[in-house]
Amino acid sequence: MPSPDFTEADFASASFNLKLVTPAFLAGASQQQGDCDLRPATLRGLLRWWWRTMHAAHLDRSTLKKLETAVWGDAESGSPVRIAVDFVNGGQPQRYNKKAQQFQNLPKPPRGQKVTQGLFYASYGMADDPNKENRWYRPAGSCWRVTLTVRTGRFNRVSLMPKQLLEQATAALWLMTQFGGAGSRSRKGFGSFDDIEVQGVGSKDDCIKLASRFRIECSLEINKGKSADTPALEEMLNMGQPTVWKDPWHALDQIGMALQLFAKKGLDSKERGVLGLPRRVGRGREAQSLRAGQIDRHASPAFWSLACRQDGLLLIRLIAFPAARLPDKRVSKEKLEHLVEFTRKELARPRPLPRVAPDKGGVTPQPDYGLPKAGERVEAELLTEKTRKGGWKAKHLDSGISGPIQDDQNAPADAKPGQRVKLTVTFATRKEIGFKWAEPPSPKKTPGRKGQRGQRGGRR
Repeated sequence: MPSPDFTEADFASASFNLKLVTPAFLAGASQQQGDCDLRPATLRGLLRWWWRTMHAAHLDRSTLKKLETAVWGDAESGSPVRIAVDFVNGGQPQRYNKKAQQFQNLPKPPRGQKVTQGLFYASYGMADDPNKENRWYRPAGSCWRVTLTVRTGRFNRVSLMPKQLLEQATAALWLMTQFGGAGSRSRKGFGSFDDIEVQGVGSKDDCIKLASRFRIECSLEINKGKSADTPALEEMLNMGQPTVWKDPWHALDQIGMALQLFAKKGLDSKERGVLGLPRRVGRGREAQSLRAGQIDRHASPAFWSLACRQDGLLLIRLIAFPAARLPDKRVSKEKLEHLVEFTRKELARPRPLPRVAPDKGGVTPQPDYGLPKAGERVEAELLTEKTRKGGWKAKHLDSGISGPIQDDQNAPADAKPGQRVKLTVTFATRKEIGFKWAEPPSPKKTPGRKGQRGQRGGRR
């Protein structure tokens, strides 16, 4: 577990590995392959934003700005928090292409509904402008080593010790990896990082407690009972939805579809501004830009992110901060609560595997994603439903496809519905997967040269 290293009285440091769970649209000024990388300036801006959510509900705007400057610096004064980022490993940046092979097996949108592919809805703007080149992205699995080095700071007449400031910075980093991401479309699930371990921080409440203690140590007067003007942890709505998917593109596709269906079904056309601005309603000349009071632009108040569980399956998280200007805090909270509930139900629905068109020989190939091969050992869940003969049935966790277990005589005596077990695949189609309890037979050993000589009578 990473932990602060207080080798010197005036400095403290901590290092973490940030590993991408989903592809990230990272870019510099030129937006070319060479600058598709995670940069210290980018990370500083993200940490600054998440740190602000820890204090926004307790300080007036002027005081919050002064405290933020003391921790993170501004154009006139430096920050006591130094951030170093080093690329560790991962694939090279790739050009985003909607026609790429890995996208051809995604489940098609529901018939009869005027919706686009969920992945392309979530990645809007990354490959939609014919006058611009498609964006570059870092693939999932890319990893960076981030080191935070902190020196003594000062706020008014109070000295800020390195340990205090490091706790604030690492708590902000924990929040970013837990609920946010980096790069374009990061609020739609792109650029999500794997969860990290931070000493003293294991939940949102731990971050709230660290922030409260820090304000007390800074001798600040606390606003009580006042609604925050900007996103605040105390007002955050959240949801976590386990999945049976391992493919980040597939998970991002489902996020995009859920969000798209909510905008169409869960909201009136004039209410869609609660999801952020600008947003256009209608087509052609009749299209209108939504407004919220006097504003035309507002970042989305909802954040989607993905995490990788210990079993390798993906977990989808959705958080939302009611916005005071979309159009007001009460309406925003009501609609965002509806979004959370709608998303929970939508993601829990079983998803069919995609159809694959026949090749030139007239043979319909099986889709690569989600289907195991015969003889493969997989993780499955025992079902309450039985076969016609009363035998066990199981569901393949990666694809969600169920089928019979064909050797009931080998079933363990303690087997029960809902239990996760390791099974061997006997066959796999888009509609059904067959299993068996027994391990696949071990391959026969090929006789060595000495055995071959014995069988042939030896050399003469």
